[in-house]
Amino acid sequence: MSKLTTANNSNNPIVRNLTKARESVDSASKKMTNPETSKYENFSQLGALSNTYNNSQTSLARIEQFDQNITTTTTNLKDQEKVIRDCQALISKHKNTKIENNGAKVFTVTQIAEKSLMEAQKLLNATNSNGSYILGGIKSNVAPCGVDLVKTTNIDANDKITSNYTKAVVSPQTVEVSNGHSVTTGDLSADHSAFQKAIAGFNQDKAGKEAEAEKNLKEAQKELEALLAKNLEQQKTLEEAQKRNNSDQEHHTSILSKNFCEDPIVSFTDLKTCQQSYMTEMALLSQMLASENRLFSVLMGH
Repeated sequence: MSKLTTANNSNNPIVRNLTKARESVDSASKKMTNPETSKYENFSQLGALSNTYNNSQTSLARIEQFDQNITTTTTNLKDQEKVIRDCQALISKHKNTKIENNGAKVFTVTQIAEKSLMEAQKLLNATNSNGSYILGGIKSNVAPCGVDLVKTTNIDANDKITSNYTKAVVSPQTVEVSNGHSVTTGDLSADHSAFQKAIAGFNQDKAGKEAEAEKNLKEAQKELEALLAKNLEQQKTLEEAQKRNNSDQEHHTSILSKNFCEDPIVSFTDLKTCQQSYMTEMALLSQMLASENRLFSVLMGH
């Protein structure tokens, strides 16, 4: 007695369905790829195809978030850079005006100091494009300098500039800017000592304490230089991160454009449906073969 041959019987409906399902899988697989450039052309590599697609899509989404973080952080740093540079320029202008006026005697030192204080107040209350105070810290909607600096007296380097000025240290913010790289930025309102010393110097000049004023203004310039260096280094880090992101984005976009059809989502859906049908027919065939083996054993007397 010959053994039944369901697996080789092309008339068996299960075999026909299995063959049809396999053909559908192969067809769907080819739709997913560009045969001229892709190495994914057969059923055995569909898993690799799926992983490649998903990894690239996930990476592109992450890169998009990285780019948003870079844009926001860069804007904040450039706003802060301008405040730092403007404050440096104001101190230099204040000193130069004093020197130039020393012979001409056009203005008194008090008048020069009061003008510097007026300009300093504008710097402290500078706003960004959204109308938020750059030095506002955790109170970005409140003017950092809420008092009239010209009319306020007895402000030295150890006094609070104003109760509204955010003196408390703002927790540093760490943001991801590229794959495996993060940037931690603080807030100028947390490093306000330089601005405070500048204002103290102007006030001391106003009060006729030129020696004390010179000391505070010199220290303010030194601290502002350190703040500027830190700011520019962070901007450089962001620029390097952007270059890495651009390279990664080009890489993953290239993978998708070379290996996938125009509508991979639809093709993947079709492919999964075909795979499910194929696996279902395979399961039925396995059950049929198992039943045949048992029947064959019984007929053979085993």
